[in-house]
Amino acid sequence: MNSSSQIAKGEPSELLTPSQAIVVEAEQQLETKKKEELYHAVKELNEYVKSMDRGLSFRLDEESGRQVITVFEVNSGEIIRQIPDEKMLEITRELAASASGLIAEKI
Repeated sequence: MNSSSQIAKGEPSELLTPSQAIVVEAEQQLETKKKEELYHAVKELNEYVKSMDRGLSFRLDEESGRQVITVFEVNSGEIIRQIPDEKMLEITRELAASASGLIAEKI
């Protein structure tokens, strides 16, 4: 068995050369640090959004197939911003409906 397959399978580091063991350990530490930083950033973002009494909603518009993100007032439920906006979704739906007739025809 070669060293690269030992690394890929996560076998004990004593089977690796010292330089390979250092690289594997450094990669693991970097991955852990990235996860911790991402968790911290998400936590801060959530706290910021909560402090503004705003909520986020993610959904899929089935007719257009587009992902929709909505920012809303938590207390009233009022939509503050929607991406893409409703007019763009309507256009996308109309295009999808008109294009489906063109594509459905067999040759």
